[in-house]
Amino acid sequence: MNKFAEYCRKLMETEHTNLYRFCAEHNLERTGIRRMLSGERLPKQELFQAFMNALTLTPGEQKNLLELYEEQKIGEERFENRIFIKNMLSYIGEIQEFQKKAPEIGRGDWQMPKGPAALVANHMEISCMIQQILRTEKKEIYTNIPMDCPDFFQLLQQEVGIRSHCAVLNHFLAVLKKSEIPYDVNYNLRLLKKILPFALQEETNYRPLYYYSNFQGRDSMALYPFYLLSESYLLLLGEDYRRGLLYTDPTVLDAYRQEIRRLADRATPLIFKPENSQIALEYYIQTCVEVSRPVYTLEYYPCIFQAYSEELFEPFFLYMSPELLRNA
Repeated sequence: MNKFAEYCRKLMETEHTNLYRFCAEHNLERTGIRRMLSGERLPKQELFQAFMNALTLTPGEQKNLLELYEEQKIGEERFENRIFIKNMLSYIGEIQEFQKKAPEIGRGDWQMPKGPAALVANHMEISCMIQQILRTEKKEIYTNIPMDCPDFFQLLQQEVGIRSHCAVLNHFLAVLKKSEIPYDVNYNLRLLKKILPFALQEETNYRPLYYYSNFQGRDSMALYPFYLLSESYLLLLGEDYRRGLLYTDPTVLDAYRQEIRRLADRATPLIFKPENSQIALEYYIQTCVEVSRPVYTLEYYPCIFQAYSEELFEPFFLYMSPELLRNA
């Protein structure tokens, strides 16, 4: 079954109805919908549009569905090529727009907007805001911006991965549950590939925390689902990361901090950094070894730590002969 058909089936399951009743209620051609859901045949544009209109979709789900339909229609390679060209042209246009708005101001001299709230509709300005917050804030910063947000990964490398005086960045990450992985089998792996270089540094202010979320987005209909919250600023971003709102009003910031405290209670640190190897080993045994059946969640792969330390093996060295020690 192709990714498009698999995603359509997942969306149908959330409607809590069967195929016969769904097609009858929305006047859809049942044979065409059945073949679409099984992956036998890609429907014509008219039938696909009618099917999509009949579903209860969030903006993110609608975007995913349209992209998967187009990818299945023209092929994965051509689709990725089109997306790349589209993003490249959009990025060039936004750079030109940013330069026209402030022709005498370089990016390094850019200043945050004044006032309690400001609308942002330019990717370059959003990147400047994120950079300014990461670079200047001294206390805790909280965010759930995904790593696929344009320039966000590079900004973390520059401002968090290199600078030692930056604020602690608490990064809330939504990961897929096992039942959702077939739609994007490498999603969790791509996530880990990007964040582990920051998280595994011995001295780092990057703190990733994870939680399981509804991948199809039905837990939130927010227009601005992503945030970057510091002591002085709250930056809200839309799903495409190209529109946002910047707040400096203390009342708004305090309200968001209360919501983040609730999220922090549900989230789990991705990296377990114990004080010594003995604590790490005890934690591993208690969490993993004592589990009687396989569990496919991150909780049961809890820590990456340096197990081979002098502290852990020093008691054994005391009873070894000098010859054995040399060989060891």
